[in-house]
Amino acid sequence: MIEEVELGKIASFSQGQQVSIPDQRKEMFDGCDTFIRIINYTQGSSDFRYIPKQNPKYHITKHDIIMVRYGAVGFVGKGIEGVLANNMFKIDYDKQVLFGDYLFRALRSGKVQSQLISASQSTSMAALNFKTVSRVKIPLPPLETQKKIAAILDEADKLRQLDKRLIEKYDALTQSLFLDMFGDLVGEKESLSSLCEINPKKSEISNLDKSTLVSFIPMSNVSEKGEVDLSIEKTIDEVWSGFTYFAERDVVFAKITPCMENGKGAIMRSLTNGIGFGTTEFHVLRPKENKSSSEWIYHLTTSYHFRKLAENNMKGSAGQKRVPTDFFKRFKIVCPPIELQNQFAERVEAIEAQKALAQKSLEKSEELFNSLLQKAFKGELV
Repeated sequence: MIEEVELGKIASFSQGQQVSIPDQRKEMFDGCDTFIRIINYTQGSSDFRYIPKQNPKYHITKHDIIMVRYGAVGFVGKGIEGVLANNMFKIDYDKQVLFGDYLFRALRSGKVQSQLISASQSTSMAALNFKTVSRVKIPLPPLETQKKIAAILDEADKLRQLDKRLIEKYDALTQSLFLDMFGDLVGEKESLSSLCEINPKKSEISNLDKSTLVSFIPMSNVSEKGEVDLSIEKTIDEVWSGFTYFAERDVVFAKITPCMENGKGAIMRSLTNGIGFGTTEFHVLRPKENKSSSEWIYHLTTSYHFRKLAENNMKGSAGQKRVPTDFFKRFKIVCPPIELQNQFAERVEAIEAQKALAQKSLEKSEELFNSLLQKAFKGELV
């Protein structure tokens, strides 16, 4: 059995910096520092902010290990250089007893993460403080054993990363295909609101039995990759008021910051009884027969160009900015022939089939990695 030690006895913590929104710029400028936000770690986002030069003591290197205090509570990251936002902190550890790669893996293990999640529930908003993190226990084998464990886990992780990169390539291929097929179209531009129905009315299903089950989809159940968690069902009566209505093959588009900028949106497929309700922070775009397709609308609305224009047209105060409905009327584009849209959908389907195979491979490599991880912290790996 491996000895367990409280993290606070072998490590200390350095809080990130609080920087006002006006001081965070989207473009680099002379003498600036890179400001690191949570999404730069959790989503691998390269959308950095740039701030005036800070005291060197607040800088972190790509080798430093960080942890998220609130939001994505307990998330552990590394690999970025800059200045941390104040909802994260750096972990300074005793290198005489801890090997960095081992500590990184240990902190991300289910054994430690469960402790962090439990500790974060002691406040009204899930959050960590230095006192609770200090009490978290980690397995602490001898330094040489840590290095051996880290080496084995690194090799297993390479398999995971290969599968992840393959999936990313399929995503990039789809984006490239969209640009190749629709990027140079010429002709009269039409408003997007004339090519699809925006926010269809729930009155169209008012004749249905209110006890009918439908899918319920909060914002958290839609990913930035178009994936949807359909695990929640409710009756129509439960969601009739205070939620957004949509149906099979509709496209949902997150309208609030930062979900919109992060790319949240999806085609609604396999909804219970073909009907769904969800957060009011969705806009719903329904394709018009023989005019537009779900696949074309979805990939248009997730494109970088579209999202940047939507961001520039958001209204509201900081942290509560939203894309207004009239943006879809003002956004104009050359509509591709429906035959071309259908060809695109067929090619995307073929790409998605290959991506699904890569996803299964990733699941297997994840299973192998997690199995090795559990053995490592039980003292059964080396």
